[in-house]
Amino acid sequence: ASLVGSEMCIRDSIRIKLKRFRYALQSVPELSPEARLLRSLKYLQDMLGLLHDDYINTMMVEKLVAAHPKIQELRYEAALFSGWEQAKADAALEALPQQWEAFSSQLTEWKNKNL
Repeated sequence: ASLVGSEMCIRDSIRIKLKRFRYALQSVPELSPEARLLRSLKYLQDMLGLLHDDYINTMMVEKLVAAHPKIQELRYEAALFSGWEQAKADAALEALPQQWEAFSSQLTEWKNKNL
């Protein structure tokens, strides 16, 4: 299911914060992040990015189809594209809670070792 705009803004804000945190960890060797923590951050970023892309693509496709209502082929192709994108977004959304839990656990371990 597509996310409403406010939910997407929150998730995209989290994605950006995760990216900044990952870059900070990578830039300061004294923080000594484990590779699995960095991979987990990157995976979360990717999943949240995929959800954001789906949201943006949905809006763009809807505008495109609305701008050309007489082109039947466009509606067909838009429906195929939207279905494909939605399936990827659904899979990302399904994986997100488990990945977030893994990241949270790894972050706690890292904090206990380094802070």
